[in-house]
Amino acid sequence: MGRPGEFPVVWTRRWGAGRIFVCTLGHRVADLQVPQTATMVGRGLKWAART
Repeated sequence: MGRPGEFPVVWTRRWGAGRIFVCTLGHRVADLQVPQTATMVGRGLKWAART
């Protein structure tokens, strides 16, 4: 059996007229300091905020 790993999860859903963005990136501060993380979170929040 392989070693346990950490898997970031990002998903989106529509809920009626609303939008849901879930992002479980980061288990440590260093995970959140990766530039791609900020890009992914920013894009997800912008998507969810659209009307």
